[in-house]
Amino acid sequence: MKLYEKMSDRDFHTSILTTFAVDFDSYESIALSRLRGSGCRNNILLVDQGMLVHALSGDCVLPQSAGRNYTVRGISGRGAFHPKVLLQLGPRKGRLIVSSANATASGLAGNLEIAGIIECDQFDSPEQQIVAAGWHYLRHFLDQNSTGIRQQISWMTRRTPWLSSEELPNRPIELPDTSEAAFLASNRSKSILHDFVAQVGSEYVDRLILLSPYWDKDLSTLKKLQERLNPRETLLLVDSNKELFPTANLSTMADVRILDINSFAKKRFVHAKLLLAETNQYDHVLFGSANCTFAALGNEATPGINHEACLYRRLAPGETCQSLNLADLIESAEFIDPSSMPDYVAGEDLPLKELANTYPGDFELEFDRLTWRPTHKYTQKDVAIEFLSEDKTEIAIRLIEEHSPSSYEKIYRIDGYSANPAFARVRTTDGIPSSLAVVTCVYEIRRGFAPARGAKSKSAELLLDHQTEEGIWLLEVLEDLESSQNTHAARSSARNRTETQRSDSAAPQFETLAYSDFVRNCRLRSENSSIERNSLAQSDVSLVRSFLNRVISLPGDQDVSAVESNEDAIIASLDLRDELIENEELMDFSESTQGISVQSEEGQSVINTARRRNQNRAQIRDATQKVVEQIRNSAERGHLTSLDLIRLRAMLAIILVTAQPIEVAREPVNALDDSPLDGIRVMPAIGEEPTWTRLLSKLLFALFGGPKPSIRQLQVESFFDQIPDDFLECWAYCYWAINAVTLATKRQPICGTKQLINRVYDLTGMANTDKELDQIEITMSHLDNRFAERIGFEKGAVIAAHKVHSQGIMTLPH
Repeated sequence: MKLYEKMSDRDFHTSILTTFAVDFDSYESIALSRLRGSGCRNNILLVDQGMLVHALSGDCVLPQSAGRNYTVRGISGRGAFHPKVLLQLGPRKGRLIVSSANATASGLAGNLEIAGIIECDQFDSPEQQIVAAGWHYLRHFLDQNSTGIRQQISWMTRRTPWLSSEELPNRPIELPDTSEAAFLASNRSKSILHDFVAQVGSEYVDRLILLSPYWDKDLSTLKKLQERLNPRETLLLVDSNKELFPTANLSTMADVRILDINSFAKKRFVHAKLLLAETNQYDHVLFGSANCTFAALGNEATPGINHEACLYRRLAPGETCQSLNLADLIESAEFIDPSSMPDYVAGEDLPLKELANTYPGDFELEFDRLTWRPTHKYTQKDVAIEFLSEDKTEIAIRLIEEHSPSSYEKIYRIDGYSANPAFARVRTTDGIPSSLAVVTCVYEIRRGFAPARGAKSKSAELLLDHQTEEGIWLLEVLEDLESSQNTHAARSSARNRTETQRSDSAAPQFETLAYSDFVRNCRLRSENSSIERNSLAQSDVSLVRSFLNRVISLPGDQDVSAVESNEDAIIASLDLRDELIENEELMDFSESTQGISVQSEEGQSVINTARRRNQNRAQIRDATQKVVEQIRNSAERGHLTSLDLIRLRAMLAIILVTAQPIEVAREPVNALDDSPLDGIRVMPAIGEEPTWTRLLSKLLFALFGGPKPSIRQLQVESFFDQIPDDFLECWAYCYWAINAVTLATKRQPICGTKQLINRVYDLTGMANTDKELDQIEITMSHLDNRFAERIGFEKGAVIAAHKVHSQGIMTLPH
């Protein structure tokens, strides 16, 4: 088995990988590419802090997507952070791989390594308890003071309902095949050696087999194992070509034989670690990250100084050597004379403590807010923070320090910048720089949680790319995308659960706040803030937002270009291609076409035009009613979201596209009128229902009207520091629409319009001096360019009316 092959397995959403050494190029190209390619989008890499500094200081290629596609954190301690664990979690299954392999090219694909795999499903089982034990070990290294880590854990736990939140006793558990297993990791109270010896207990050990690339120089840990287990013989599996075994210290040990494993390894470096005590009853096996050293295993009285993780298995006698293909090697091999082996040469240790001491701390970027948690060395020092790109080019960024509630972190606002930094370092006043640290862009990590687009979203994207006009088809696209998203969520979170475990598939991905509470406490928008805040970013529905921005030529969206009004495109977007119409429209149609001969081509064309107009009016009326009901249903469930807002925005745009100019309102267009508006602008401003003014009012009333306005159930994900851009775009549509209604019905006002316009402004909670209004007015100016003259308003009239209303915007009522 190659370890990286397991990373291609599907149905996992989260991975946590720990390693002592790291080669970023190998991790990203071998491991991460497979994880993300198989749908695992939430990935965390934990590395020994000294080795992380070593890797970022030029020992390997710098990471290209750290801090954006995955989070990397350095872990420090008394000794080395040395566990090699891969935890993979999904909605219906989990996997714990405990191995000897580092996240390097040789570890993932070159060395001779050993790994054990424990897999479980979502139902209670012994295997699930061991996977949970691995999770509880790893979570102690995940700093929940970190915004990004906290959100990654929250996202994971919401999608892994089977994962126990209770820490279970760390003891062997019997598996269905009657073998036993336990996850053994270093801790402050007991050593791994102590736990292993305790599992063997009083059983007579016939043979003790050890495989380890590194040993104590005085073989003290080997001697301790011999002393405590008292085996009949001890067999050491050693690569005789390496100068890593201290043979000089074997002379004082009895019944120890050495087997050369070089031919078995086929010229690969033997990096595997194995401790096997064979008794008449069982094989007691320990494998994982721990070398046969005191630093790793400790002794019975004292824990080791390293962080280590191993898997203990109790198997049938002889099963271990058979499964690892060692039985034949051991039975047929000739043992070697220790004196024939090369002399031991102590390797040159990297100055890991000194390297770790140059680490500046962790940097997190959330929109335009930078949080720095300095290491102890830099806590009290006066330093300058420098930012670099992936190729180590310096990026000029102006920082404005803000108040921090904690003495352990510093918070800055970034005053405008063109690109996200990949790395940061600090420089003291005497000019000495720290090592590099990865800058974690929290919003990029979060955006990466979105699954790869499926067939429906790809089809929708293709359709949206080729459309230039809003139409009823847009609602169908929205429904398809939302249905696909909810189906995926439901399958991921609710399949095979009990009734008590089921949850709404539309549940939020992160913690949310009521919009009114959010607006009261959010930060005012910065003048120079160039970072987009899109609450739809993790949803394919964001494709619809991009389309709506494109058709009004709104700046800031990718590939935005001016879109000219295209009457043929509008007709195509609204024509139902001879679908049936309601009886009441048939009646209106029959009255308006009396006396027309259908025998002539001209007569048939007139009749078809009339049918299309009435048909489209009915279609838009029904679509409006459906959106109204969807808003009310979401509000009744207590969870109105940005999906409801984008649906509202789309429907407002569709109605505006089909609005007849207000100057024809006094003489409504006859069904037989052969004007350029036939089949396109089918909604009059006033007169016979449905009118575009009443439909717009009806939509806005659904969100803002009534004794219990639906907007009070609107939720915003709590990680946003400012009102998301897609919310502001929706409010711009609402403001433009309600002011257009007011102007169009000035002579024949719609009952309740005055109260409704006040509600729209009051409940959206914009502060008159805030930059949110500036952004809203930019969107409104683009709406004005698109719709004002088409509907018959003087350019700027709607925005002028808006400015009057926005002057006295109230704060949100409680």
